[in-house]
Amino acid sequence: MIVFRDLVAEITDEDIDWVVDLMELKELDAPRLNFLRSRETLDVSACPGSGKTSLVVAKLAILARKWTSRTRGICVLSHTNVARHEIEHRLGNTEVGRRLLSYPHYIDTIHGFVSRFLATPWLLSAGHRFTAIDDELTHRMRFSCMTYQGRSKIKSLFEFNGFSPEKLRLTSTDFTDPLKGNKFPAGEEAPTYRIMALAMGEAAVGAD
Repeated sequence: MIVFRDLVAEITDEDIDWVVDLMELKELDAPRLNFLRSRETLDVSACPGSGKTSLVVAKLAILARKWTSRTRGICVLSHTNVARHEIEHRLGNTEVGRRLLSYPHYIDTIHGFVSRFLATPWLLSAGHRFTAIDDELTHRMRFSCMTYQGRSKIKSLFEFNGFSPEKLRLTSTDFTDPLKGNKFPAGEEAPTYRIMALAMGEAAVGAD
């Protein structure tokens, strides 16, 4: 089994001096130096504004400089698009960093990774055709499948109960009862339940 240490040569003081000069970093203390040198699994915890992103970009620049494999890459995942864009922007400002912006490397959000490498292959293997995986688009499609009266009833129900439609998820590919497995502020026999279930089913089939 190939481990990370097999893909990256030892990070030296020369590598550290190079990236400090490249990114105009301030004097680094021992914990930051240990992070840059490490080729093991490492958790970093620090307060906002302490320079975590700068340190991550510096580490990525070093790795890009030393990376030799053409088929194995570095996967960088962030929680938000803001963080992803910042990492891409900072790497893009350096010649060596730009190597990480294309294959075999991958930079995206966790949501983007799941959509591309988990959700999309699963949907295609199950025979479902689609144009996008997007929560906001899904909610709009569901409401567009309702009549004006149906939308009015559903919105009134949600407002009265403080319920968010973003909580509704398809739990299986059986669209006969798309609401099954969800907490819904109305019973199965209620008209609003049937309106929402029908809309979820139609939206799913329409995107299929």
